[in-house]
Amino acid sequence: MILAGDVGGTKCNLALFEARPGALRRITQRRFESKTHPHFEEIVAEFLQQIRANASEGGAGKITAAGFGVAGPVVEHKVRTTNLPWLVDGASLARILGIERVVLLNDLEATGHSVELLGSSEILTLNEGTPTPKANKVLIAAGTGLGEAILFWDGNRHIVAATEGGHTDFAPRTEKQIELLRHLMKR
Repeated sequence: MILAGDVGGTKCNLALFEARPGALRRITQRRFESKTHPHFEEIVAEFLQQIRANASEGGAGKITAAGFGVAGPVVEHKVRTTNLPWLVDGASLARILGIERVVLLNDLEATGHSVELLGSSEILTLNEGTPTPKANKVLIAAGTGLGEAILFWDGNRHIVAATEGGHTDFAPRTEKQIELLRHLMKR
């Protein structure tokens, strides 16, 4: 079993996967509100308790690998989260899970590794342009903060690099951008 998660300032999504030849099968998934937990390890423990209590979800198998995309810079296998008072420690999580190693990536870096796996039905084009698949790309995600990653084209494949956009104001200048601002303010 593989435990994977997206760890953000607003929410944490955790999922358990079964590895099959050439594919992964999602067994179960849960969403947790980040700010209601004092640290990430508590969310992991709650998730494991929930799935083990409900054997019909298939959570009885042993976790053999784990990886988390975390909002914040990864330094020496730790992340001091940008919008929470958390220190996510890969070595500590590995001990809790009883596995050798936990992979920690910046959340947008993790997303960058999956972008090319998306199908056309999973992509929404906001502004038409001319696709250039063998070129550098940028990935931006507005959430609690502004996540950014760069996908550098090395001549054979894209290499993902995390960046820290942090918090940036939205400064609309065109009528279309102002319309977007009005829409966002209604939410």
